[in-house]
Amino acid sequence: MFRQLRTSEFVQSVAVLMTGTLIAQVIAYVIYGLITRFYYQPEDIAELGIYTRIVGFVAAIATARYELSLPIARQDLHAFYLYRLSFRIAVVVLTNTAVIGVFYFVWTPYDPANFLFLLMTVVSTFLVVWINLGTNWSIRKKAFKRISQQRIVNSLVTNGLRWVFALFSWGGLGLIFATMLGSLASGIVFIREYFGIKKFYSGYAAPKRMRVLSREYKQFPTVNLPHVLLDIGIDLLIALFITELFGEDEFGFFSHSYAMVKLPLSIVGQSVGQVFVNKCSEMVNKGQSVLPLLLKTYKTLFLLSIVPFTLLFFFGEELFTFVFSDKWRESGRLSEIMAPWLMLNFLLSPVSGIPLILGRQRAAFVMGIISAAGQLAIYGLLPVLLPEELVTMTNLLYMTTAYQSALMIVNFFLYIRFVKAGRRN
Repeated sequence: MFRQLRTSEFVQSVAVLMTGTLIAQVIAYVIYGLITRFYYQPEDIAELGIYTRIVGFVAAIATARYELSLPIARQDLHAFYLYRLSFRIAVVVLTNTAVIGVFYFVWTPYDPANFLFLLMTVVSTFLVVWINLGTNWSIRKKAFKRISQQRIVNSLVTNGLRWVFALFSWGGLGLIFATMLGSLASGIVFIREYFGIKKFYSGYAAPKRMRVLSREYKQFPTVNLPHVLLDIGIDLLIALFITELFGEDEFGFFSHSYAMVKLPLSIVGQSVGQVFVNKCSEMVNKGQSVLPLLLKTYKTLFLLSIVPFTLLFFFGEELFTFVFSDKWRESGRLSEIMAPWLMLNFLLSPVSGIPLILGRQRAAFVMGIISAAGQLAIYGLLPVLLPEELVTMTNLLYMTTAYQSALMIVNFFLYIRFVKAGRRN
């Protein structure tokens, strides 16, 4: 069995990605733990949380989600056409975003902070687009070492600069600026690679073929894009609700808790997920069943999740206090509440590409609508209907955890059903 594991291409690919991700996350934890202990306040983390959600929202629009088609396209040439299509859409979207933003600031009272925020948002989104495109192309080409290196550079530069900017007391602005520069440093390798790919395929210019492919993969802009915009939009809206109901500090505690718990999860989850998409796409294109792979992935992730999430559930408050100081005790308490939800998220996120690969994006979108409606009701409607003494962050988070956990269990069986039914053309 151990010999099979050592020679398994799937395991080897996951190991390459996990090595880079592990190094990146260790860097992030060491530096982030120190700077949040001594320098940054909950309101600074809240500003970063809002900023990253806005960048994620615009980045999703910028490529119309065509970047997700790169790993599953049947031919490399088709994937390149989709790469170029995604990039061209992004240039148009971000140019219009910048122009609209400039006009807005021309007609409003001048505020340098707002103009700087717009500039960093556009630049950061452009860099995120490059990273997303480069990552998906690398997944297709099984260049997992390149993805691993990119993550290490991103973590090293981002967290190193967060420390430097903390020394100058830049607060939330320092966190945002460091994040942008980290994306720049780590995205350079993908930007350079794109021009190499473009040169290689320079003799294959075929606008008509690009239009055909854009229609063939139309579910990405017509179904997946609304889905991800709904998810990110609700996430951003909930951030605003929490800030309005309980203050910026409380959202800072929530954002810090969610981000810190998700960091180690990505060591395994993100690595397994990217390799899973590549392997699953290959098997589906060959007409093979991916059910054994799916069940094996579920089982492996479940076994890996038992210990860390049990510790988080019972000792989250103590762990956050030990690592980040007593200032972040509230974040630890919130992490205890979210532990069951985050555990199920850890099990499902790596295989969430199944609806994309099997043409089941509409069903996934319906589940996204149900999820968004429930969260919107919890944070937008219940605070109006419930007695004031019951409207607490703890109560709302308990309801969110229960609701999201139930939906993820439904998704668990839904993915198995999709796999058994096979690809929908």
